Amino acid sequence: MILVTGGTGMLGARLLFDLVSRGEQVRAIRRKSSDMGLVRRIFSWYGSEGTTLFDAIEWVEADMLDRDSLRPALAGVDKIFHLAALVSFDPRERAQMIHINSEGTLNIAELAIEEGVQRFCHVSSIAALGETSAGIVTNEAAGWSSDSHHSAYSESKFRSEMEVWRTFYNGLEGVIVNPSVILGPGNWHNGSPKFFETIDKGLRFYTIGGTGFVDAADVSRAMIELLFHREWEKVKGNRFILNSCNLLYRDFFNKIADSLGKPRPKYQAGVHMMNFVWRLLKLGSWFTGKPPLITRDTARSSSSVSLYDGSKIDQVIGFRYTPIDHTIQKIADIYIKERRNNR
Repeated sequence: MILVTGGTGMLGARLLFDLVSRGEQVRAIRRKSSDMGLVRRIFSWYGSEGTTLFDAIEWVEADMLDRDSLRPALAGVDKIFHLAALVSFDPRERAQMIHINSEGTLNIAELAIEEGVQRFCHVSSIAALGETSAGIVTNEAAGWSSDSHHSAYSESKFRSEMEVWRTFYNGLEGVIVNPSVILGPGNWHNGSPKFFETIDKGLRFYTIGGTGFVDAADVSRAMIELLFHREWEKVKGNRFILNSCNLLYRDFFNKIADSLGKPRPKYQAGVHMMNFVWRLLKLGSWFTGKPPLITRDTARSSSSVSLYDGSKIDQVIGFRYTPIDHTIQKIADIYIKERRNNR
């Protein structure tokens, strides 16, 4: 039996689809508030057999912060994919996110040891690698600097990863993956899918930064290949950056615009403009009580170029990434079809 946490998100849904497509017995944790309708829709986008595959999953309700509710979910489980995490760039949620992500990870990892789980895959992030240097390509050897400024999300993923390394030292066998920006179909109003909706509606500005991108299907496939690898001894205890390519945001936005048949953003939003915008939106949030669309952390990251090397997994298990142009066009086709169906 395989247990998946965070199975109701964009990546989690893709992983669940791939696992049940292989004929695996899968149990997935959900919250009381989880949008199961979205998960069903994501399954339908991946194939006509989506409904049948979705119904093959054993769903259990549990709280990542409550070990008593988690423990029954681990009964008979020999492999765990841990994806669950709170993602927020709202400064007001900093302490909450760090607590939830690190404590939830510690709970599931320590229970995995207690329940005799054989293999564990933790989904971290390139954010856990800390600050990157201009022009320097970051790999798995990157170290965390406590002297640098880190976003709350980055710190939460770093602390979560440290909890996993601690349980590895205490006997749990597993791997850690650090995906870059994950691209896939999902909630078009949130996360990376929102790029498609925003550009479809007419995005006029692009920022001067850049980062790494990877297909959700590639992340799912990589996790499965790693956790099921026959030569487990050379895989376990490693971390793997999952990154298909590095792109400037301008080029990334242009690719999405082209895939949707929309005009490319043509105005550059420089550092000074982004600093002005996040301060203005922060002021507005004081009056509205709603989180700002752009924060200091997001403005900062959108104006910096971070480069990542995702080749280690190829060197270890012979993994190949999907070309990013194919990924973007695939998502755009799903988005366009959904837009037509909802008219």
